[in-house]
Amino acid sequence: MQPVFSGPGNWATRAYDAALQAVLGGAMQKKADTYEQSKTKLLFDFIFFYLLLQLPALFFFLYQQNYPGFVLAALPYPVLAATLVFLRKGNSTCYTGAVVATTTLLSAIATSFCDNIDITTHYGFMWLAAIMLSFVTASRTTTAILVAILCIYLGICSYIKIYHITVYVFPAYTYVFRHVANPIFTALSILFLLGLLASYYHSIVHLERKKNLDRQRQHSSLLQQNLTRQFLLLKGLSRSGMTAEANKELTDACFLEIEKQCETALEILNSGDLPAHD
Repeated sequence: MQPVFSGPGNWATRAYDAALQAVLGGAMQKKADTYEQSKTKLLFDFIFFYLLLQLPALFFFLYQQNYPGFVLAALPYPVLAATLVFLRKGNSTCYTGAVVATTTLLSAIATSFCDNIDITTHYGFMWLAAIMLSFVTASRTTTAILVAILCIYLGICSYIKIYHITVYVFPAYTYVFRHVANPIFTALSILFLLGLLASYYHSIVHLERKKNLDRQRQHSSLLQQNLTRQFLLLKGLSRSGMTAEANKELTDACFLEIEKQCETALEILNSGDLPAHD
């Protein structure tokens, strides 16, 4: 009997699985390529955990009555929600990945600029996550453009800092809070990035194993059909009225085919790999 109250890990897993099934459904199965399935799963994980990661920032902006910061942090939500619809419809992962990566990068840049041009590790890891997502799911051209945008922004920040140019800063910005909160948000960003990498690697391994298992089952079914056909042929030869010499030639051919199929089956059992098809 399942306990009424289970650990928070079980509840979190159930919530994640429910969201995954509600958003993707059978969209991943529509893609024959394992790599495309892994990219679809990676995009869902990125959007899902990024939106969760932004929730504390939204609540904190409201607590500070920092409404400009709240608006900037909330802007990616409708865009990323739309990309979840794209994933459910089975749209191109290249296009969806470009939209998600660009939205994440530009949002982090805008927040960094208004946060007194904060270019510390908190924002750095989010920029890195967006560029890595683009590199894996989108095109190389998109990735190069995002890298160029980031480098241009960092150049502008350096120019502003060197010449002490006054820029807009969030009304609730405080120097003390920036340095107190930076380690916390940096730790969350690191966990976010490591979780994405682990999930992506796990998806590739899991889907590849599942694909190999399905192919092995198909090949085993073919082996069974071939062996059944050869045994039926032997049974028919034993009851036929053919001459001994002709009967012997066909019998030897059947036994050779049975031996070949058995060797193939043993190779699959021993190595776990599929033999090359002729």
